[in-house]
Amino acid sequence: MARTYPTASCSRHFIITPGAGVITPRPESTYVNTDGLLVADDENDIEVRYNVKAGTALPFIPKRVKAETTAQIIAWW
Repeated sequence: MARTYPTASCSRHFIITPGAGVITPRPESTYVNTDGLLVADDENDIEVRYNVKAGTALPFIPKRVKAETTAQIIAWW
């Protein structure tokens, strides 16, 4: 099961590029930077779709973010 929030203070971040494949390095947490649609695969490769709002810490760590995503997602680790 993915951790919801970082276990310690994160010091690095990057913008997740939609459609780029499996997210590496594996983030400790993910954050919605801009409103939009998030299309992602969970750890079991099941596609999920969420309308997300800026300022939201996502309650799961997506395995990959699909190209249809319009929201900007930030990964923290």
